[in-house]
Amino acid sequence: KTGIAFSRCLAAILADRVLDALALFLLLLPLFVLKPGSPISPQVFIAGAVLLFSGVILLWVGAMLSERWKNWAWIQRLPWKSLNWLGEFLDGLSVFKNLHVLLPSLALALASWLVIALYVRIMAPLFSLPLDGLSSIWLMCAMQLASLLPSAPGNIGTQEAAGVSLLQWLGHGKMPALSLTLVLHAAMWGAQAFWGFLAIWLADLHVMFPKKGK
Repeated sequence: KTGIAFSRCLAAILADRVLDALALFLLLLPLFVLKPGSPISPQVFIAGAVLLFSGVILLWVGAMLSERWKNWAWIQRLPWKSLNWLGEFLDGLSVFKNLHVLLPSLALALASWLVIALYVRIMAPLFSLPLDGLSSIWLMCAMQLASLLPSAPGNIGTQEAAGVSLLQWLGHGKMPALSLTLVLHAAMWGAQAFWGFLAIWLADLHVMFPKKGK
């Protein structure tokens, strides 16, 4: 519809997810300094950090060496479709080789997550959970990082498990914690679905089903 290659879109979405995960990691990091004995074991935290930063480095290397990769693919005489796919994919990672774009993108990701944490902070007292600012940030980070794990459609169960575990560790009851996480999950996904369907409608996108006999 937009004329942008699929592989370039795929690379941009991958870069967006990695930057989101990096922002969440940076927001969650103070938890291990300010609250010793967190529910996330050091081994799991270190493994996640290594995986995340390895992904960032690999994407950065891919973006910085994009021209060399393209030249190598050309010398190897790869099929035209493969050459085009690889070129568009590497171009989609260009954010990683331009600090003037990368740093504002990371700052924007941090700001967007802080806005969601503010929403969590406003909603929590309605469920008799007086969360302070840091606790609200940690709850938001735990639920959003859990959404990166393979799970059922809509991350059903994973976000609730992470949120309830964190709130219980902070000293809150299980039922109020479950109620809050369910409402937060529904609100976040409901908002995404609303704006997503609105964007599809504004872009005049349609799903085409092949007719019988064709």
